[in-house]
Amino acid sequence: MAFPAAVDGVEQQQLDGVSFLPTFNDPNAPAAHRTQYFEMLGNRAIYHDGWVAAARHEAGVDLMAEKETDFALDRWELYHVAEDFSEARGLAQKYPDKLKELRALFDIEARKNDVYPLGAAFSPGKPSPTSGKQKFIYYPDGPRIPDALIPDIGQSSYRITADVLIPESGAEGVMVSYGDRATGFVWYVKDGHLIYENRAGAQHQVLVSQAQLPRGRAVLAFAFERNESDQNKMVGNTSGTGRLYIDGQLTAQTSLPMMWQARDRPLLLGRSANSPVSEAFVQPFEFTGVLEKVTVELQ
Repeated sequence: MAFPAAVDGVEQQQLDGVSFLPTFNDPNAPAAHRTQYFEMLGNRAIYHDGWVAAARHEAGVDLMAEKETDFALDRWELYHVAEDFSEARGLAQKYPDKLKELRALFDIEARKNDVYPLGAAFSPGKPSPTSGKQKFIYYPDGPRIPDALIPDIGQSSYRITADVLIPESGAEGVMVSYGDRATGFVWYVKDGHLIYENRAGAQHQVLVSQAQLPRGRAVLAFAFERNESDQNKMVGNTSGTGRLYIDGQLTAQTSLPMMWQARDRPLLLGRSANSPVSEAFVQPFEFTGVLEKVTVELQ
């Protein structure tokens, strides 16, 4: 079956890879896949004809790093995996020309497959639709909100406000959910009370309003005030104070010893999904009042 050059008039990207069909007929058939590049978070490698050259990018391994390091400073390693499968014997100093050859081959493959710029997915200063903005307004009738459209709440104080309408019969359910059982938060109404739950690894806090929600229109808020001593710490090691408000009146407060931003997780409005942050309800636990909008303000 031939791979199509175009589909519905749209030119198709070339199909990469090498067929392993010959191995079905001959288990001793020589490998036809001679070259393979690798890159993730700035860590990179190239395999070619039994040799591997690889460079480990330290900052790329640490997703919480606030500053990127120079890729030119990364140390390249060289292994002859045809004879040393476990890469136990480094040969970079013994065969510098072979290392230079493989590094040049990595550059060719990287440019061919749109790898550059290295580590762009997590590099500080990358283009961002949230960069430089302090206020974000979300509406519940949209799909899940991707990580790229969520402000960096892991490094600042912030306030989340929900404009709601509570019917006379009362309401319950999730207003905002972000993250999962490993890290994140969920903000919801249950038994007439406003509740915020935070998870950061083994840390788990539950903040429950002292007052019950009124009927009719209400403005609900959760505010996080980051400890001043944490201002220079990296994401994932932030602490502070959480407060709940109903129509501007403080109704609960607690210390939050650790706050993590749930990277690569969507923000959900009016319901919960994925691995649940809270065990206090059964998903999706949709909000039964009217959630008009949610505003996030960085402070």
